[in-house]
Order: sequence, then C-alpha cells, then structure tokens
Amino acid sequence: MGRSAPRTRSGSSHPDLVERGARTLAKVRVRPLGCGRGCTAERRTDEQGADYGPDTLMYNCTMDNEALQRALDDVFDQALVFHGFVDYMRDYEVIVYATADPRTGVQPAYMRYLFRYCVEARCQTTVPSDIWHDSLDDRLIDYGADVDLAGYVWGVKWQCLYPGATVVADSQSADAWAAAIGIEFHEVRIQTNTHDLTLVFSGLDVSELPPGYTPFSVPVQVEAAEDSE
Repeated sequence: MGRSAPRTRSGSSHPDLVERGARTLAKVRVRPLGCGRGCTAERRTDEQGADYGPDTLMYNCTMDNEALQRALDDVFDQALVFHGFVDYMRDYEVIVYATADPRTGVQPAYMRYLFRYCVEARCQTTVPSDIWHDSLDDRLIDYGADVDLAGYVWGVKWQCLYPGATVVADSQSADAWAAAIGIEFHEVRIQTNTHDLTLVFSGLDVSELPPGYTPFSVPVQVEAAEDSE
C-alpha cells in the first residue's frame, strides 16, 4: 500500500486505549453541546444605554483549557475523516470516526467537533517531501484501484489523530483576539499523519452526526438550470 499510508484500524496502536475504548466513546456521545461551562449572552448598548438592536448580542463563551483538552483527548488516535469551514463560514468543523474495541459491543460513531467563532485556521502537510515526490499519481486517490505504487495512498480518505490534539497554553494569538473582540479565545493544534492543523476559536460544540450528513451539497436548482441549457 505504500510506506506512509494510514494504518488499518482493526485496533488501536495504544493498548491502554483498547481497554478504555468503550468508556471513551460513551463519554463523547453524552457530552453536552456548548462550551463546557455554558454560554452567556448580553445585549450591547451605546454610551447612553440605548440598545443597538436585536442582532447585537455578545456571546461570552467560557471553557477552561483543562475541559477543552479532555474533550480533545476523547478522540485521541481515532480517524479524522473531514475538516474545514462550514458553509456559513464562521465556524470550523472536524469530523472524527470514533471506534471502540469490538468486544465492548459499542457501535462506531461519526463525531462532529464544531469550533465556534474560528478566526484562524492554518493547515500544512505532515507528509515528508520525499513521500510527496512518490505520491503524485492520481491513481493513489482511488483506494479501490488495483495498482502497486510506492506512494501515499490518499484514497483511504482518513487520517490518524496521532500525536493528536493539544491546547496551546498562553497563546498570544488567542489573547490578541480576545482583547480585540471581548470574548474568550483558545488555540488548539491538531496533528495527524497527514495534516498539521492549528485553530484559534472561542467555543466548542461536540455532537454525533446522523447518517447522510454532508458538509456541502450542490443546490438542486443549480443542477436543474444546467440540465435545461
């Protein structure tokens, strides 16, 4: 398959995770939405105390770094299958396929980590340049292609959350955004065997995704208009 292709996920590469796999997945599934300690909203007013209007709520999302790190640890060494800004552009989503040891009977689940008010998203490859050199063939984006190539098999369509996600303590970027906007911000670094992702954001929502969820779909009316031409 190629020396840098992601490992088969028949089991975790970390023995302690096999033992606690069921507890971890169960904990993720019941995690309440929101920022851990809850969000408060206060309406902004001008210097005379007049209300700016119905769309001027300032949300103060509070989540300490320890609670944030625990949420990130829940999906350590799991499979990251998608990440990117959502269609309304403000928030950034990371979708993880979370599994447990089959002996536990706990079913796999697709978990959505929604990083709210995301003001910075920086991503770079972790695949070495020599592997990139051997991985330019488009046949490597098709996992089902019956080819014997030495490059990175992009077509597996998932990346391993290892070393995983870490809260950046004393983040200057987060502090600067907090001072500028007036709400709390955090910085997180998410490292996999394919991407090195850094996010600066204010709050985190975690939820289980339903079957059929798609980050984006082409509107039907656009397809119909093209067909009529």
